[in-house]
Amino acid sequence: MTSMLTAAIKGEQADADPYAKKHVPSHTRFLQPDMTPGGLANAFAAATSNNQMLEQVAPANRPQPGTVGMRDFFMLPWNCVYFNASYGNVPWPVMQAQWALQAQCESNPQTWMLEGAAPKLQHVRKLLAHYTGCAQQDLALVENCTSGANAVLRSLDIPAGSTLIHLSTAYGVIKNCMAHCAEEHGAHIVEVEVVFRGNGAAPCGRGGRPLAAAVADAMDAAAARGAPVALACFDHIASCPGVLMPVVELARECRARGVPVMLDGAHVLGQLPVELTELEAEGVCYWISDAHKWLFSPKGSAVLWVTRSRQATVFPAALGAAVRSSRSLASFKASAVAGLTDFEMRFQYTGTRDYTPFAAIEAALHFRQLIGEAAIVSYNHEMALWAQKYLAAAWGTETLVPDEHTCAMGHARLPISNRTAATRLAELLKERYNVHVMLFTLPAAGPAGCETFWVRPCFQIYVSRQHVELLARAVLELAPLANVAELAASWLGRVRARTPPSAAPIDVPTAPAVCTAQEADIYGKSGGFSVSPSIAIRNPFSAAGMMPAGTNPCEPMPSGMASRPLQRVARQMEYMAAGPGGLPCGSPDSVFNCLASPLSSSSRLASSSSLSTMLSRESRTSEEASLHTLQ
Repeated sequence: MTSMLTAAIKGEQADADPYAKKHVPSHTRFLQPDMTPGGLANAFAAATSNNQMLEQVAPANRPQPGTVGMRDFFMLPWNCVYFNASYGNVPWPVMQAQWALQAQCESNPQTWMLEGAAPKLQHVRKLLAHYTGCAQQDLALVENCTSGANAVLRSLDIPAGSTLIHLSTAYGVIKNCMAHCAEEHGAHIVEVEVVFRGNGAAPCGRGGRPLAAAVADAMDAAAARGAPVALACFDHIASCPGVLMPVVELARECRARGVPVMLDGAHVLGQLPVELTELEAEGVCYWISDAHKWLFSPKGSAVLWVTRSRQATVFPAALGAAVRSSRSLASFKASAVAGLTDFEMRFQYTGTRDYTPFAAIEAALHFRQLIGEAAIVSYNHEMALWAQKYLAAAWGTETLVPDEHTCAMGHARLPISNRTAATRLAELLKERYNVHVMLFTLPAAGPAGCETFWVRPCFQIYVSRQHVELLARAVLELAPLANVAELAASWLGRVRARTPPSAAPIDVPTAPAVCTAQEADIYGKSGGFSVSPSIAIRNPFSAAGMMPAGTNPCEPMPSGMASRPLQRVARQMEYMAAGPGGLPCGSPDSVFNCLASPLSSSSRLASSSSLSTMLSRESRTSEEASLHTLQ
């Protein structure tokens, strides 16, 4: 199917994409890279040619988002469908720019470190200040949001007995760092639960209360018990699910109570336009965001913004030579550090490291300018809105949040009913169709509910509608395999657990095409199919005369379970799971692989060592839900 997809993309889009006919994909050189000096030089020249060609092409003829020509600016292989954004993708022109900066550094490292890098970083901060709507002197460059969060939280004055608040959707580094700081200062952590009800409903607090009201309640309760809030941290756009939070309403509640706010905007730069001065007016004091996720900058580039009244106490996580020592400043060229405030100077130089990811942000912004900033943001946003509705309709499920809480990450519920099946589905998507997308779980909404499983496709300008259609078809094909395989493995694991250790297995050889009545009776007890050369399972369907008339129970199944409808297998497994059991031999892993891989022979089954450890955690409720999904 992936080869058909590639052909469809090339055939259907080439005529609409004039740029696609004017060059050869340079990224194909790196699928099997030539590591000789000449080979690397050729690859570098190809990237340079792509960069120059993009600028020379008239704006109307430049590659548009979602086309072959656009995808060709990224190193993604043609047989890969890539819906992830956690670590970003760097276009060829930006990679080429960083290579040039690295070459400049290595040609004279002393000059680069002490005078060459500083002006470039200040110029990048100027560009980013314009891009985010703030003053340059309030913006610092950091390696990632982890560094930015540590700079803020570990510099914060946290009174003993006070409270730190974050949402349940907070990223792991935020939770860990806040917990560490609270422990160091004798403070308390309060987590405000964010509830996702699905069916396109907005995220809310517990009991359906508006999220801002739930946060206000938490702050008032902390103040009432004598533990005032020292800081509240909110996701600007949460990571998983990737939902836009009501940050203005949240910040206003905090401002009304004198509580400083930090926004974790790791996914914001390049995905959502932002005006930091407007957020500052609502009460936001700190803001962090990665440049590598959505902005097309190299890994190791992010920004930290701090309102001016709080900059005096914020220091980088790693203190460099230029933080306090005036003597060390003599090493820097005067013009390179002239006019910098103390806050800017602390983050200007944090030791010997690679500063080219910071400097290459200029190339990333220039690339976005050539394509069109509005075109990039609107394409990604519209794709997310369309795709989540398309996937939910194709799978007969639901979307997660309304359009106003969706940026460039869509969400649709999967037709999967348990964790084991969801894990297997993710593996099958990669193994069979090279589809890379994040699957995640949401807890039960209400006492009678059960956890649900979702997909979070991220949309960048190299993703097309054909990729979404492939994801939809692949899940429809693979979800039954994942569900049935989990069901069979769980059933066999329970049967083994309740079978007396002294029970002797019945050895059932591979059945011939024609067999005796006695052999047919034995083989019929295996459920009508051989899951292992030496396993016999009581078959209530055969005993009740439910097998079709004229069926030879000894007929071999050369392709595992491929020739038996999966729905029938699921019903039979569910029926036998409630029965008295049998005499199991072989492993649950063998059944799992037999059902999940129609291409494997039932007599040559590979083992999956991690599956058996999951079986004890699965419940009867999960199996019934899985069966209902297949029906």
